[in-house]
Amino acid sequence: MGEPSVIICYSRCWACMFDQHYDPPQPHPWADDEDIEHARATGQPEPTGNCACRCARPA
Repeated sequence: MGEPSVIICYSRCWACMFDQHYDPPQPHPWADDEDIEHARATGQPEPTGNCACRCARPA
């Protein structure tokens, strides 16, 4: 079997990593200002996508 062609990493925002969840749940990005600044400084595209936490998915 060869090397994987895709690696998926589910990203959570800082608040969710420290159990500060949205109540009620609502979509929110995983990236914060520091992530966006780092991407720009290193010539990468701006990070996109919602947080992978359960509180980012409304019922």
